[in-house]
Amino acid sequence: MAQYIKRDDAILRVIPPAVFDIAEAQALASELSSALEGSEGPFAILVEHYRTSTITAPARRVLAEVAQNPKLGRVAFLGGSVFMRTVASFIIRASGRTGTMRFFERDAEAEARAWAEGAQ
Repeated sequence: MAQYIKRDDAILRVIPPAVFDIAEAQALASELSSALEGSEGPFAILVEHYRTSTITAPARRVLAEVAQNPKLGRVAFLGGSVFMRTVASFIIRASGRTGTMRFFERDAEAEARAWAEGAQ
């Protein structure tokens, strides 16, 4: 499995795989849990959403559970197709965190970071 989480200053950057299956989702959940362990939070998250083309149904369930972690702050999604944004929107609604997640165009990283870190 690949490394999914990278610290980028005060933000956690999530680098998802192209195809998100159950094994990939569980690996991401484990890595994110480790990254958040022992920390106060909440942590701003930046997801390179444009990298993903498929999220399987079992992976969506795991990701909805991951999104409920109280140490997660705002989550900014960069890019992504209309289809992937729709899938992510379903995951967000299932997690109950609709006001803390937002989509940005791929070239709007500075704006996405500012929003995730609470500056906007």
